[in-house]
Amino acid sequence: MFNEIIREYGRSFYRRVDIPFSNGKEFVSRNREVIIERLHELGNVKQVITIDGVKVVFSDGSWILIRGSGTEPIIRIYAESLLEERLNQVINYTISLIKSLG
Repeated sequence: MFNEIIREYGRSFYRRVDIPFSNGKEFVSRNREVIIERLHELGNVKQVITIDGVKVVFSDGSWILIRGSGTEPIIRIYAESLLEERLNQVINYTISLIKSLG
């Protein structure tokens, strides 16, 4: 069944990265606008959602979500893309961004 889904819709790549960070929720909230602005450097932004952190959806279908954990001293980064190379680009850029702002 999984192979049928891949044939029909293609493969996608997903990853979650946790960065040790005290007060992650506060950090993401305080830096929300800067994070959004800098993520525009990764490509054409289709949608920005700020319900629980910052989620940016790009026109190529890839997306990144940055949120502070409510239970642990970490910032979680979630991302998905149709291309593994694009996934790595988005994740690596975001990790560097968080570290540069921290």
